[in-house]
Amino acid sequence: MYLMRTIVATTAMALAAPLCAQLLQPTQGQPYQQPTPYAPPTISITDVALAYTGDDDDRRPQVEAWDPAGPTMGEMLGSRIDYFLVEPAPIVLENGERFELEDLQITAFGLDGDVLAGAPLKLSLEAPEGMLSTDIAVESHSLFALGPGIARLWVDALLPRGTGTGEHYRLPVVIIVR
Repeated sequence: MYLMRTIVATTAMALAAPLCAQLLQPTQGQPYQQPTPYAPPTISITDVALAYTGDDDDRRPQVEAWDPAGPTMGEMLGSRIDYFLVEPAPIVLENGERFELEDLQITAFGLDGDVLAGAPLKLSLEAPEGMLSTDIAVESHSLFALGPGIARLWVDALLPRGTGTGEHYRLPVVIIVR
């Protein structure tokens, strides 16, 4: 009987030993795999349009198609811009919504604080590719929201600032597409 118990116990230990050895070893998971790197979207800056500031009564700008030659300075030649205001800020759009550039309200102020009507501006769009489109409605001068994100509409004064350094006043307007 003793011999039988010894044989059974030895056989059980012999069969259980490899299983116990596996239990005692640390688990070896899958090797760490690097997640695919996130590449930020390509940001493009596009000149959208030329515009002229409105006056005290109607602050909506006159928007024209983009012309690399620039706008006509006309009677504004020699004027200097101290600062300007742009409304609405920020511009909030839903996906698929259109924003007319003529709906902006831009007021430029000269060195003496008076409103400068007709000051020439350049409008540029800095946005991730595929977020906003300007070529869907070129004639209406509008931005069309294609996808969610954050962009900037840069409003650049083409008249120099009043600082005497020749620099131009530049103001970003944030565009949020939900």
